[in-house]
Amino acid sequence: SQSAARPAPGWTIMSGSGLHRHFTFTDNANAPVTPTAGGTFGRWNTAFATTAFANVTLQPWSQGTTAFQERDAFVGLVTALRANPANLSTKVWLYPGFPQAPAALPVPDTAATFEQVWAAPLPTMTASTAWPRTRAGTVWMKQQVEAAVPGVEVNIVPVGEVLSRLDGARRATPITRPDPRNPGQNIVYDSVWDLYRDTIHFGPDQANPARIEGNYVLALTMAAELYN
Repeated sequence: SQSAARPAPGWTIMSGSGLHRHFTFTDNANAPVTPTAGGTFGRWNTAFATTAFANVTLQPWSQGTTAFQERDAFVGLVTALRANPANLSTKVWLYPGFPQAPAALPVPDTAATFEQVWAAPLPTMTASTAWPRTRAGTVWMKQQVEAAVPGVEVNIVPVGEVLSRLDGARRATPITRPDPRNPGQNIVYDSVWDLYRDTIHFGPDQANPARIEGNYVLALTMAAELYN
């Protein structure tokens, strides 16, 4: 998000790609940039050099890249951000990757809980290890980046912790609401897996265009952190 002078958010997304791909992407003509009502920031290298930011949020990924490649890209992006004197106090955020659902949707009640997947121990980190989309993997990334860029605090957006607590609450007390697709029928939420669109993403899809609860939880968490 930009500074108070022009508080318009913006984002750059490359489907299925992590920070390493963004950091090493050289085809400016086809760079993935999403415009917003406030305009677009352009590619990260131009944006960081020319724009004062209040917050910058980075999300590593685990497929087609390694944990160390994602770490090095995170370090490179933060270093480029700090190279602009206007961004010396920009708050840096790490947005965790969500754990993959342990089974195809709908996830059976016998599958692992969100917390069981999220709490998996950190594997031995080698040059070929993918970034673990877990609590331990998130903390590892934070610590690695902070050690590499002195004076930078990497703040974790606590979506993983929120989803874990929500999962426990729904297992204890399921929520039922009308199914907008099928009048007279209900949707029962008894775990966070019920909020997944597929085994990786949240949000609506063609089969369930009314499914916005997962996205709402994530957006609410982000807003609560940014605005304290």
